[in-house]
Amino acid sequence: MNSVTDLAERATLGSILLPVPSGGKPPEWLRAEDFVDPWHRDVYAVLHGRHLAGLALDAPSTCGDLMTRVGPRRADLARLSDLLHVTPLRPDTDSYARIVLEASLRREVTGQGVLLRAAALASVVEVDARPAQNVIRMVDAALDALGRRWERAGTAPSIRLLAVDEDPRADRVLETAPAIGTAAARTLDLRLQADRFLSVHPAYDPTAAHDREIRFLAALIYRPSRIPAWAAILAPESISARPWRPVYGALVRMAETGQRVDAVTLAWEVQRASRAYGAGPGTSPLLEAVETSYEDPDHLGRLVAGDRLQRVADAGARALRIASDNPGVTVPDLIGTGRLVASAVRSAAESVAGPMECEPQGRAPMEINAAAPAASAPASVTGPVAG
Repeated sequence: MNSVTDLAERATLGSILLPVPSGGKPPEWLRAEDFVDPWHRDVYAVLHGRHLAGLALDAPSTCGDLMTRVGPRRADLARLSDLLHVTPLRPDTDSYARIVLEASLRREVTGQGVLLRAAALASVVEVDARPAQNVIRMVDAALDALGRRWERAGTAPSIRLLAVDEDPRADRVLETAPAIGTAAARTLDLRLQADRFLSVHPAYDPTAAHDREIRFLAALIYRPSRIPAWAAILAPESISARPWRPVYGALVRMAETGQRVDAVTLAWEVQRASRAYGAGPGTSPLLEAVETSYEDPDHLGRLVAGDRLQRVADAGARALRIASDNPGVTVPDLIGTGRLVASAVRSAAESVAGPMECEPQGRAPMEINAAAPAASAPASVTGPVAG
């Protein structure tokens, strides 16, 4: 535990235990779960309970209730003197409690990132956007509840959203995110389930993802009729293998203008697209991809969309963890970033099942504590290079 957080927890409890008039009272917006130290949670639960019952908050009474609540061994009554020792001479309970609350909210936001990662993985495994959508609604509600608690604790500056996704189309979606829900936040148990679910599945592999993207583009060269359907839900920026972004950009442009798609025309158009998306892979890798382009583009496209969903969720969770650890990022900004991350994951999840006409039917959404196998291998198709 952070030493400053530990000091604030002890000072909060000590200032409440001080005799009147110096002693404070438990703030209505602070909960026992906000304390990191389990013993601190027990002490605060006793103090909060006595306050609600209108009883005195003195040390002797607290000792008795703590013994009754947790037993003599766990009560560790000798520690109560330490609480009084670290408390400043002119204590300010609310100020110390706000530090405890802020540390708790930062941990909560980090936990929401774990839920989003697990939700994204569940949608990838199920090839269905619903698992991610369901969890995102819970995350939105949790962030809304955290924001309300912070407002009740004192101040609530305006929220500034921090970008976490490089896809400009996703950014436009994020700027028009729906209103935050009002459901109660999920418990720590759900986040533990999410951790277990993530641990039993392979982590995102950038090398494998790049290979799938190249195979996907090669399959689109073989079946250019599928380009418009995929272009509608996956932008060129969705391709993480940057040298292949201009290839996808060229394919999209050629489909839009009705051009013939083959190795020669594509190589020429990739040069044009490189102005917008960077240098292409070169003629030899492009020809090699064309020669091995006999797979199902819809199956590969769903894999590519799933990889993108995991990238967005992983990057978002990492951004939340870094921002949570940075005291220079205010709590409202952190909550705003959490909302942005949730919206980015929602946007990416929409394409995981592929175009509407190739969505799987009758699949039930998956719980994030399930351990389902990976998707089955694609069916192979044969035929000449598209012309």
